[in-house]
Amino acid sequence: MGFIGTYAANRLMSLGHQVTTFDTLSGPPPESAELLKGAEHFRGDLLNQLSLFEAIKKHKADRIMHLAALRNLDSQRNPYLAFRLNCEGTVNCYEAARIFGLERVVFASTSATVGSYEYYKPLGVDRLPDDLPSRPINVYGVTKAFDEMIGKEYDKIYGLNIVGVRLALIYGPGKKAGSKTSGWNDLIEGSLKGEPMRQSRLSDMKVSINYAKDASEAAVCAVLAKNPPSGTYNCTGHEVTAAEYCDAIRRVIPKADITMVDDGAKPATMGLFDTRGAREHLGYSPVFSLEQGIEDHVKTLSQ
Repeated sequence: MGFIGTYAANRLMSLGHQVTTFDTLSGPPPESAELLKGAEHFRGDLLNQLSLFEAIKKHKADRIMHLAALRNLDSQRNPYLAFRLNCEGTVNCYEAARIFGLERVVFASTSATVGSYEYYKPLGVDRLPDDLPSRPINVYGVTKAFDEMIGKEYDKIYGLNIVGVRLALIYGPGKKAGSKTSGWNDLIEGSLKGEPMRQSRLSDMKVSINYAKDASEAAVCAVLAKNPPSGTYNCTGHEVTAAEYCDAIRRVIPKADITMVDDGAKPATMGLFDTRGAREHLGYSPVFSLEQGIEDHVKTLSQ
């Protein structure tokens, strides 16, 4: 029942599928109640295998969409908890699939697995393929790289169908403040409130950015795709500079007061990805244009 999971559950139900949420919460929070209307709920803990097994048996699950994780900055503050939830919790999903013979596990990976722009640019690599070796630069990236690699081994040893969706920077209503990339969300929500905002030009380098509903669509496509090969697929949205992103906000929110700052900062990770694999094997491509995503974000907050 988290940020992306709520949208994904809603989308699956709109397509006629029965969804059971698995969360430490006893039920949907008020802001998610309408989106999760019609879903069944199971209160459990991903680190308790028995509760996961019980949920699968009780609700006759066919596939798992695993989107639980400790966020980037929280992972950096608490590496052990990040290991437990992001690594052990993921392996518990793989084990559950093995024991119960589930059809597929889909999990969320991240662009934080691939490493820094400074490493790849001198090598002449401008666009990263799905299978590029991981060079994570923080704890969160390390844990997600582990999920990708151990998933390959579960496929190799047990023949499990394990599909990762490697998501880039995500914005959209419902994203919590205080994450490594929440500033991109703050630009929209602060501008909507009439607050003056500041944004680094990030040396005018392009980054990949996903609207939340497109990120959830990537996970939904991965769950429903027909016989996709196991592996992790780049599932990004649009390639924009920080200035282009801010210009789009100004077009949607004319009162937006955003100052671009030339501070020499660069994006932390390599930001441009080859997404042909996701299009070919998962049938995924973004639904929202950048401006449409911002418009939908504003509309959702105004409801």
